[in-house]
Amino acid sequence: MAAKPSSTRVLRRFGAVLAVATLSLAFSAAANAATPSTGLLKIGGPFPASVKADNFRYVILHSDRASLIPALKAANPQLKVLVYKDMAAALSWAGNTQVPAGVSMAEAEANPEWFLRDTTGKRIEWCDFAGDWQMDVGSRSYQDRWAANVAADMRANGWDGVFVDDTNASQSWHLCGRTIAKYPTDAAYAAATRSFLAHAGPALTSQGFLVIPNIYLPYSANALSTWLDWISFTSGGMQEFWSKWGTTSTGHFGGADWTYRQQFLGATQKAGKIFLGLSYAPNGDVRSMRYARSTFLLDWDGGASAVLFEGESGGDPTNADWMTDIGTPRGARYPVGAAWRRDYSGGTVLVNPSSSTVWVTLGAPHVNGDGQLVTSLALAPTTGIALKSVVTTASAPTPPAAVEISLRGSKLRRIGADLSWSGLRAGTPVDVFRNGTRIAPGLTSSSYADRFGRQVRGKYTWQVCLAGTRTCSNTLSLTF
Repeated sequence: MAAKPSSTRVLRRFGAVLAVATLSLAFSAAANAATPSTGLLKIGGPFPASVKADNFRYVILHSDRASLIPALKAANPQLKVLVYKDMAAALSWAGNTQVPAGVSMAEAEANPEWFLRDTTGKRIEWCDFAGDWQMDVGSRSYQDRWAANVAADMRANGWDGVFVDDTNASQSWHLCGRTIAKYPTDAAYAAATRSFLAHAGPALTSQGFLVIPNIYLPYSANALSTWLDWISFTSGGMQEFWSKWGTTSTGHFGGADWTYRQQFLGATQKAGKIFLGLSYAPNGDVRSMRYARSTFLLDWDGGASAVLFEGESGGDPTNADWMTDIGTPRGARYPVGAAWRRDYSGGTVLVNPSSSTVWVTLGAPHVNGDGQLVTSLALAPTTGIALKSVVTTASAPTPPAAVEISLRGSKLRRIGADLSWSGLRAGTPVDVFRNGTRIAPGLTSSSYADRFGRQVRGKYTWQVCLAGTRTCSNTLSLTF
């Protein structure tokens, strides 16, 4: 598996740019009746002016955004709003009130024994984030103060629970080669983290609060057992970088890496705990949204777990693919070639974690996120999609808007033709037909080089159609 980027730090560093005054926002309720399986991470940047609160099961905010809670709760009484708190650092840049940590810098300075030191005796400032000072998570007095401060914040401001960042088995990403004198090995630091969870977790859950740690465990055969041990003290856990590494549009998990990470979802739910999966990608990256949500829906038990998506600019991820309601699970997932499928009461979900394109015949018409009717489709490697069932009652959805595909082409001597088409959104799967026979299914490009393999004579025709449908381009005719 690829090395872990500065994972949990992606989360909290959004908070460094917070500048929140009095916010007057209108939170609207969505029309969805089903319990949502998505969450919103919003701990930095401008808060969306209008949020459909019913789209989310969880919202994670910084402490200084507590004023948003009443409006969110009014729009969605079932919503759980969690406050962000770092477990392992005091923050010299954050002030001393409503800080995104469990203790303020002033409290830390008053308790100098909480500062961990390296082997030269110096306090440890994280190398990847200036102003973040490593605390002793194994110290009982630090654990007590952290839990007491967080509980007071939640009681005073109406939070449902706490999201605990930097719940790590290794601090190597923050140390950049230095060694913690008190915890010189990853095993020693992991034991300190476990001690923190074993003490602070029950101290907060016993008061009725949710406790969701963002857990980082290095890839190993024992990682799942460690995960289950740690969440036994809490309400569940988050796996950051749920379906892909990084914050760009690449790095989607496939093969053994996908299988490895997927096991945490099922095992967490089986233990009766909440699983939260978080993926990052640029706003508008539909492929990453579809893959994250579809991967989650493949093993969701219909309960309290959820998947979260955060765009690079912090926008509200309300893309139709992200929010489409397909009901509740009707059974376990099952293989479709190298891909997976799972049927829901209002649709179906498909995921292809393999390295090859998989053609899937649905057996009945479905509507995709673009409003197009499909009966079959090609799933490119490491992609997924949730499809809605076709409704035949008076509440049927509005027919999809007409699509006009424009096909062009030119001859390449007598051995083939170069085709190109326009009128579709980038990445839309199409089938290419020559003389009425499909020769290239499920292409996601906007061009195709058709080669006959020999010289030919006569008239040839081509059409490009939306994959699995009869929505087709003009007919291109070329004579050789």
